[in-house]
Amino acid sequence: MIFAAHIVYDPIMQDPPAPSPASMPTPKRDTVLDGLRGVAALVVTFSHFVCAFLPAWLPIYAANPSWIADTPFALLFNGSFPVAIFFVLSGFVIALTSSKLAYPMLLNCGIRYFRLALPACASTIYAWILLKLFASELESARAIIGSPWLAASYGLDLPPFMTAVRDGLVDVFHTGDSAFNNVLWTMKKEFLGSCMIYALYSRPAFRYRLYCLVLGLIATLCVQRFSYTAFFAGALIYETRMRGNHSQYVHACLFLFSLLLGMFTTPFLEHHPALSILNHVPTLVAGDDTMSVWVTLGAIALVYAARHLHFVRKLLMARPAQFLGRISFGLYLTHVPLLYTLFAGMAVSTFLPWSARLVVLFLVYVPVILTMGYIFTRVVDEPSLGALHRLRKWIWPARWLPHQSSPATPPAE
Repeated sequence: MIFAAHIVYDPIMQDPPAPSPASMPTPKRDTVLDGLRGVAALVVTFSHFVCAFLPAWLPIYAANPSWIADTPFALLFNGSFPVAIFFVLSGFVIALTSSKLAYPMLLNCGIRYFRLALPACASTIYAWILLKLFASELESARAIIGSPWLAASYGLDLPPFMTAVRDGLVDVFHTGDSAFNNVLWTMKKEFLGSCMIYALYSRPAFRYRLYCLVLGLIATLCVQRFSYTAFFAGALIYETRMRGNHSQYVHACLFLFSLLLGMFTTPFLEHHPALSILNHVPTLVAGDDTMSVWVTLGAIALVYAARHLHFVRKLLMARPAQFLGRISFGLYLTHVPLLYTLFAGMAVSTFLPWSARLVVLFLVYVPVILTMGYIFTRVVDEPSLGALHRLRKWIWPARWLPHQSSPATPPAE
């Protein structure tokens, strides 16, 4: 990232390694993954803007969605694709850090919980405050705009403050949902997926790890838990990172194919009779409650190809992408409460034509969420990361695994 306070390994919702003692080699960060994480977080914010104010664009909300849903622009508001990318990145980085620095599994899982729960709780408190201030504006927006997505939050029925605290610390990990901040549905999957990978890396010299990762990937496919498939795939990408060097042409084809798969949400496939059969192929390709297998496979292919394709690497290592990567978790956690409240109120309080109103709203929305994401990163995310680093080091000093080399960004091919 571009600021001095950058924490080395922090993919969105990802547990970083503890600081190494001075005698240990310092792990090198993969800046390509930083940038990819940031771009994916920005796409999530675009997708929720469309959900809130342009639901007719989305097959999930409209029987006959806008023509734009059938174009590559749909990738900019398909929220399940970047979330699948987050899960792949989490699997990759957990495998990377766990294979370099030895910590007990229970300690890793405990730190992981607090790494997710502390920012999640801060976001539900922040959402509670905004909903308290703008509940009437949200109710007006629901009545005028009619977006089903806006109904997924508390309004005038806002519960007490301590409910928001409990929601971020406990409930989202139990129910996998939040009416304060709906992006927190990923917290439960992030925690459980992370624990699965930590378990496989709890023994540094486990000779059957690769086979267990493959078995886990196949098993999660068969039981249609594609979010967890992404974790196993991310760890497998790490394990096979130095093998199978292919030409740039092969990686470019894989990259384009991954973008095509990224459009294949379950509602998208149901919207197209010629493609709907893909949702009915038994077991392996049926959609689960959050994403289709096609989106998951697309995310896996994209992460793999992006790390090897020259022009994509350059874009993701550029300063804008690195900045987005640094604030990605803060951006992810703070944009939805703003949409529910401040921007919902703005959308129904101006006298411009609807199209012009949305253009102005979007031009205001982007800098506001970037600013709020940065503030949250500086005030909540990075301080909590630093505290967890120190806590883990105090509980169990890091031990560098001598048979491992320091992880580095793979050279351009």
